[in-house]
Amino acid sequence: MRVSTKLFNAQQVRGFQDIRSDMQGIQEKIASGKNINRASDDPVGAVNLSVAKEQKEIIGQFLKNTGVANTRLDLSDKTLDELTTVLTRMTELTATAGNGIYDGFGHQAILNEMKQLSEVALSLANTKDSMGRPLFAGRSSVDMPFSKDINGTVTYEGDRGQHTVQVSESLNVATGIDGGSAFMRVETFDAAGISTGRRSVFDIIQSAMNAIGTAAEIKGKASGGNKTRLDFNLPSKMESWTFTLSGNAGSKVITADIAKDNLDALVTAINAVTAETSVSAEKDAATGDLILTDVTEGEIVIEDISIKGQDRAENEISSYLAFTKLDGSLTKIGPTIKLTDRDQLVAYNTGAMKDAIDSISAQRSIVASQMSKNEIQSNILESRKMTIEKDVSALSDTDLAEMITKLQGQMTNLEAAQAAFSKIGQQSLFDYLR
Repeated sequence: MRVSTKLFNAQQVRGFQDIRSDMQGIQEKIASGKNINRASDDPVGAVNLSVAKEQKEIIGQFLKNTGVANTRLDLSDKTLDELTTVLTRMTELTATAGNGIYDGFGHQAILNEMKQLSEVALSLANTKDSMGRPLFAGRSSVDMPFSKDINGTVTYEGDRGQHTVQVSESLNVATGIDGGSAFMRVETFDAAGISTGRRSVFDIIQSAMNAIGTAAEIKGKASGGNKTRLDFNLPSKMESWTFTLSGNAGSKVITADIAKDNLDALVTAINAVTAETSVSAEKDAATGDLILTDVTEGEIVIEDISIKGQDRAENEISSYLAFTKLDGSLTKIGPTIKLTDRDQLVAYNTGAMKDAIDSISAQRSIVASQMSKNEIQSNILESRKMTIEKDVSALSDTDLAEMITKLQGQMTNLEAAQAAFSKIGQQSLFDYLR
């Protein structure tokens, strides 16, 4: 059976079209630089490429999250560092205020600087990130996590939640610390290193300021001759007082519950150890004060007063005793010295300020550990990203030299096919009949 000229021509045209289609596909790959421009180019490769690109996008998001975490953590660290500088200066001022050479005017000058620094400390606690979100509010949505009332008391309006971001399929990184942990839980210690409980940074600052404000009138120790008047200023409710009483025979710690016009328990406690201190006590019937007498005519000393329930310096002192040296006729012969709870003393508040600095340093170490964790994970993600980019490139990027060679081959094939078709097309019916 002979093939008709029409059918032959149609077959040749389709062949030319197939070659041109292949050439067009090759030209498209050369122009785009991509080996897969549509799924039909390589179905299996297209699936693998899609998976690789999806992983690349996921890793890209993780890297963005590490950037967010690093920015907030770095700002948190710098803020805490600045707060440490402020607290260090306040500690220096508090210690300076305890120097006996300063009078009321000197204390007021120190107090003025302390007040300005306390405002800076509060401002640092309310620091916001680049998005306008408070650094130390926890997960709360409050705009200002720390606020101060008219009495100078600072309260925390945030929560104990913690912002985190996902930096891998199974790992989260904290972007900071909450204000409750950072500023409201300072572990304080007495001179012996025994814990005295937790306080806020701002409570410690305010207490130090109160101590400086009363430093000129309050002392930690009073001593006199063999006779002394103790004039107590007390509330109506009972208070538990503890202090060290020393006489010629020795020292004893005295503890008694006392109140306004009710010093009987103290008289009993002092007289119970007279044999060990040589100090006796009796009430002055006219004034209600206590008169202490060293029966061996030695010097009487009172120091280290502690009032139960008082753990900070107050702005206005409500409980205190006035210590006055007397002669034999109970006439005042020396200055009156005011004594009260040791927490009112500048020296005790200096120690608390140092505890606050140590606490902030501990919080900075927590931030630093999260920064280190975040940096390590960021490096891992960068390595994963580079590996996936190589895979994507291997799957999608075209080999230009190979494509050009293929294009040239197809062009040669097309030219040869067209020449053959032209030659065959020149034959007539008579050529077939011969």
